[in-house]
Amino acid sequence: MLQTQNEMKPKIAKQRASWLIGGIALLVMSVGLLFACGYQQISPSRGDGTAPISLLPYLLLIAILLGLIRLLPAGQTGALAEEMRPQMKKGTYLLIGYTLVLPWLLLLAQILWGQDGYFFAKVLLILVYSCVLFLSSRHKPLENEKSTRSLRRWLIPCIVILAYCLLTSGGFFAISATRIPGLSKETWLDYLVLSLVTNILTAGIAEELLYRKLLQTRLELLFGHGNGIALAAFLFAWMHFPTRFQSAWLGQTGQPLLDALLALAAVVSFQGAMGVLFGYFWFRYRNFWLSALFHTLANVLPFLLSLKEVML
Repeated sequence: MLQTQNEMKPKIAKQRASWLIGGIALLVMSVGLLFACGYQQISPSRGDGTAPISLLPYLLLIAILLGLIRLLPAGQTGALAEEMRPQMKKGTYLLIGYTLVLPWLLLLAQILWGQDGYFFAKVLLILVYSCVLFLSSRHKPLENEKSTRSLRRWLIPCIVILAYCLLTSGGFFAISATRIPGLSKETWLDYLVLSLVTNILTAGIAEELLYRKLLQTRLELLFGHGNGIALAAFLFAWMHFPTRFQSAWLGQTGQPLLDALLALAAVVSFQGAMGVLFGYFWFRYRNFWLSALFHTLANVLPFLLSLKEVML
């Protein structure tokens, strides 16, 4: 006898829950591996002068901000258009495949053309690709329209962004300034413009458009909200794995396999956890421009702290 749709819902829910549980387990194992190998601190970037961060305070900060987002009122967003699920399935799996291949293309660009090649590859492969995909799918909205209160849509999410900036600017959760050779009172404006332009384009707009607005929304539609956030966060972390391995972790232990495992653990622990924060922020407020602002500020804050030290 065929199961009805209502009878199948508990089974589907259990299957979907396994993705979220698996993501939590992966995060715990990643942090455990790093600690077991003596890495209580990791560098969040590709060896460009960014100071290491302490894992436990950082993860506690993420947990506090997730709690804050949960406590604050959510944005007045429309429900996901369930009728679009069958049409989105094939395209979503293709998008997942693209995000699995993308990091290796970025690594190739970095090896062949250095930092400039990496930047232009991100602009082409993430920003341009995402814009084309977004424009081509605008006639297939994934959310039903719903009226939005400006207070919830704009002011309340800014509380989360402000909390992040305040908590990371000093005290227990303080992040260290980026060390940039050549940064001085004479060159600060050039560095500031360069940092803002590169981070707004490649992190704020490009990555949030691809991994949150396009990918996560589709994953939520197919697998549920929690699992969509978890899967998008892992794929966001995966994007950073090859370049982090090549530039920061290869040769750390003298065992390439262990170096690769540590590199993967590092991106899951840092970029993956940050992806959960950005993903939950997107899920609660569905405000792309504030998501882009949040991501940009998280990236440039270490530079702004170094700029503060130079100017003072």
